Amino acid sequence: MLWQKRRNKRKGKKKLILYIVCILSVIFGLLLLTFRPKELQLISPVPSQQVILGSIEKNVIDRQQETKSMLQAATIVFSTVTSSQSSIIIKLDGGADAILSDEKDISEQVSSLQGILSRLTMEGKKFRLLDLRFSKPIIQFE
Repeated sequence: MLWQKRRNKRKGKKKLILYIVCILSVIFGLLLLTFRPKELQLISPVPSQQVILGSIEKNVIDRQQETKSMLQAATIVFSTVTSSQSSIIIKLDGGADAILSDEKDISEQVSSLQGILSRLTMEGKKFRLLDLRFSKPIIQFE
């Protein structure tokens, strides 16, 4: 009988310790939830979509500005310069379009554009589209 009382006391102590640990862990969890930082700063090994898009937009704007300055230096009259996925579209003064490749050297393409424009002007030919993306330029006449 005495040994049963000792066993029951040990069981009671173990249960009490288990209850105290459970209650303390619940209290600790509630404290963490109430006093947690409002916005967690996580560092990801993969850059976020906004960072990628921001750098792409910056590159596109830089490329457009570079093209505009080269066109002005070559005294080519244009109204707008826009960029698409792999090309730069230049709206020339006469309503014609010139398409440059974004993957090739822009300065070479601008000098080719200047030469072709001066030659077509001397010959008196009007064109709608001048495509310099390929190895040989493609010209669509009116």
